[in-house]
Amino acid sequence: MRKKLLLIDPGHGGIDENGFYTSCPNPDKNNKNTWYKCMWNGDRWINEGDWNYQISASLIEMIDKIGDFDVDVTKYTQEDTSLDSRVKKEHELLPDLFLSIHFNYFSNYSVKGTEVFAYKNAGKGSRKAANIMARNLMLDIEEEPLRTESTERFYKEANYKVLRETKGSAILAELGFFSNSDTQRMMKYKEYQDKIVLSLYKSINQYFNELH
Repeated sequence: MRKKLLLIDPGHGGIDENGFYTSCPNPDKNNKNTWYKCMWNGDRWINEGDWNYQISASLIEMIDKIGDFDVDVTKYTQEDTSLDSRVKKEHELLPDLFLSIHFNYFSNYSVKGTEVFAYKNAGKGSRKAANIMARNLMLDIEEEPLRTESTERFYKEANYKVLRETKGSAILAELGFFSNSDTQRMMKYKEYQDKIVLSLYKSINQYFNELH
């Protein structure tokens, strides 16, 4: 029996020849219009794509070490790539689960927390995987008690292209708010990043084990 296949999609990305993120042209920390999806961490500009890539790389490393299932990625560098190419890769590989990894952004910098999305008209597999991951992230990262019974729907619905146009089960995880200062501070520590990665791995493994 073949191993289950996970396709990881590190969201966003893009670095120019000078090491600046291409989505942060002429950054001015006093002008929010020049740093959407970018934040000043005290000594340099950082981009959401940087975090997405770090978490994706660590998750791949964990999967390779444990070997319970196979893994591939939609891109192999921190450079950005089109949504069409990400969807095309999913069509070519037909993975058992497509996971797009992101961090959120909101103009109210006090907002924080994790979110997991499935397409609004998704099949049972996507909904199940999203619910497992959303629930685990709530417990493992946010460390919040569950509000009701475990049968509650914890994921959210969205119409993102990588969820709508993929052929198999597909989910998108927002692993925190890039715009939140607490999240920025915690993401500097490998221990916190490892906590996120372990929760993702646990969720994926649980979903694959429950597939029939």
